[in-house]
Amino acid sequence: MQKNTTHIILITILLLLCFNNDVLHAQVIPKQQDGTISAKPPQPGQRSNAEKMALAAEYYRNRDFEKAAKLFKELFDSRRSSHYYNYYVQSLIYLGEHKEALKFVKDQLKIEPGNNRYKIDLGYVNASSGKSRKATKTYMEVIDEMPADRNIIIATANHFRMRMLNDYVIKTYEKGQELLGSNTMFGLNLANIYEIDGNFQKATETYLDLLEHDPSMMASVQNRLQRALEKDEDNEKHTELRGQLIRKAQKFPGNTVFPEMIIWLSIQEKDFDLALTHAQVLDRRYQEDGQRMFEISGLAASNEDYETALKALNAIIKKGKDGSMYSYARIRQLVVRYMMYAHSPANSTEKREKLAAEFEDVLSEFGLHQGTADLAISYARLKAYDMNQADEAIELLTTGIGLRNISQPKIADLKVELADIYLYTGQPWEATLLYSQVEKNFKNDLRGHNAKFKNAQLSFYIGEFGWAKTQVDVLKAATSKLIANDAMELALLISDNPDPDSSQYGLQLFAEASLMAYRKHFSEALIKLDSIGLLGMSHPLDDDVLLKKAEIRKIQGDLMATDSLLNKLYEFYPDGILADNALIKLAELYDYESGNPEKAMLYYKKLITDYPGSVFTERARNRFRFLRQSEQATEQIQ
Repeated sequence: MQKNTTHIILITILLLLCFNNDVLHAQVIPKQQDGTISAKPPQPGQRSNAEKMALAAEYYRNRDFEKAAKLFKELFDSRRSSHYYNYYVQSLIYLGEHKEALKFVKDQLKIEPGNNRYKIDLGYVNASSGKSRKATKTYMEVIDEMPADRNIIIATANHFRMRMLNDYVIKTYEKGQELLGSNTMFGLNLANIYEIDGNFQKATETYLDLLEHDPSMMASVQNRLQRALEKDEDNEKHTELRGQLIRKAQKFPGNTVFPEMIIWLSIQEKDFDLALTHAQVLDRRYQEDGQRMFEISGLAASNEDYETALKALNAIIKKGKDGSMYSYARIRQLVVRYMMYAHSPANSTEKREKLAAEFEDVLSEFGLHQGTADLAISYARLKAYDMNQADEAIELLTTGIGLRNISQPKIADLKVELADIYLYTGQPWEATLLYSQVEKNFKNDLRGHNAKFKNAQLSFYIGEFGWAKTQVDVLKAATSKLIANDAMELALLISDNPDPDSSQYGLQLFAEASLMAYRKHFSEALIKLDSIGLLGMSHPLDDDVLLKKAEIRKIQGDLMATDSLLNKLYEFYPDGILADNALIKLAELYDYESGNPEKAMLYYKKLITDYPGSVFTERARNRFRFLRQSEQATEQIQ
């Protein structure tokens, strides 16, 4: 009984959706196919169809089905609308008038004997009155008598779907494939129904069977699976899909679609090492040029998995200098090595000098041009921030900007990097000029948004708070979530942190400390941050001060102090806008720096659970899933 009630409620929801659409067109006088008007205009004192519809819907919502049925019957008699039909039948069912409902449906079937809608509804009315065997017989007759007509098969499945009879939707499509001699024609439809029913295993089997016969459907299947995998907190769907893909790849070793799907899934899970393993297999099997591995190296590097990125690039380089991807891999290899160096808390002078020598060798080998612009940027960073050679870094970037045959986007990248170094060396006006050029040339582009934010940040550093806030207010609607989030944080930092006496002295101190930290004057920055605490027992900037101190301590390699400051930030300000920042930084501190995946998972989980709307949630979820899979794999080995 409870199941039937739920069933009827779902039907009602579908009918209400249909009704809302009909209301939108209620003022249009309906016409027949020959163009003649099917209903006379209302006479004085009579209700129009739109008025009747609105009143009938009101009765229906108030469960006054007797009055609703009367009006919907009148509306149906004036125009054979499927909406009026559905509401009338449903009203009769709610009233218990099953005989009248059956008679009405049979009358429609006489008018349209080939319309399976009415045949299905005969079963539906019988099922509503408790005659389930009779209903089942009717449903199966509909399916068994279907012609080998694709349109009729789809229409029949849709009628079953309308009545929430998903088992019969599946039977319809399966019969349709049999009639049309195709095992995959309705594969996407079937998989969708299995998903709706919560049967992800069967949905996955159907998707992969479809790919087995038609690899061109891979993009469509990936899009559908990606949506299904987005809500998989327990990792069950990922595990199921991975298992089926591995079995398919083993069963059909000559079919590349399944290894490609494994690579795709591994990338979704941020398991770049596994993605690389399968990419290498395909590369060797089909004597490829390393393009797959190169793409994975870029994704791995952007997600700070530098070891996998280097592993991929080394595999390409080992193919030899004659390989088409050799020069690209050689250049990116050094860029990634610098990224790894820059993220390391402790680097020796020997390591720095060796890296600088390699930059010189590669630039000498390939020259400075469009393809080595990113290499030049990395080398300039090493010179400016680590070797105290800012003048040489500026010269290198300036040379790159002046090259012929270099694209405007690359020039923009070089200019932003040059501006960063100017700011680092205490030349803010040179920096703002370059940021402004890039912002102007790439107004509606990510590069332009990034330059605009950096310009606003510069204004903040030098105490121009009003101008800075004006700029970041515009960026809060940026397409990049990270830029929009950074803009939001800077806007709130400026607007929500006045001193108790309504001055901006504390904010001025914080801005100066932030610039000092950017310029690596860490001791002075910490002293300046401590001075904010002397302004009173409690200051609105206290949470921002804790975060900035934690960032400085992490750069200095003091992980214990970093942990203490971030925990204090989260414990003291769990409802503040920086709480999620504290959690993601704590998680990554234990994940990447301390090598404690168990503790990292605790913080990732807390972020996912307590701050689902955070810009860091997706990052946390992907990493949590990866760490848990690694943990499960280790347990299985043991």
